[in-house]
Amino acid sequence: MITEKSAGAIIWRKQKSQLEYLMIQSQPYKQFPSAWGFTKGHLEGTESNEDAAQREVYEEVGLNPKFDFTFHQVDTYRLTKNCQKEVTFFLAEFIEGQQIKLQESEIRQSAWLSYDEAQKCLAAQNYKEFSYKELQLILKKANNYLLSKIK
Repeated sequence: MITEKSAGAIIWRKQKSQLEYLMIQSQPYKQFPSAWGFTKGHLEGTESNEDAAQREVYEEVGLNPKFDFTFHQVDTYRLTKNCQKEVTFFLAEFIEGQQIKLQESEIRQSAWLSYDEAQKCLAAQNYKEFSYKELQLILKKANNYLLSKIK
């Protein structure tokens, strides 16, 4: 089985004592419908997961957030009969004053959502091609990690 490797980030900010997460909606691609999730993309050449995550965040949403590479979670899912995708997600804190600039060829729209809203958004799109249960679990782990770190 071939494994394609990607990396990305769960971008977060604190607004009025509440954590919010930047959700992005992808453009439809090949057999996959438009879907909500987090920024991510393929590793290029000899790129590390960390380098790819930083590059992809900048390319897809135009941000240079503060990355926390100590938090990382992997989502693995099947693309085809002979190919699976392995995505490593890190946490990245939004830096106030930056503007989101969407890469329109890949990203349809973005939204800042509370933890509960983001979980509902992910749960609402359980396509036959893939399930979002793993992304929901990763978001839960990220939220718990952040709640334990920030006050």
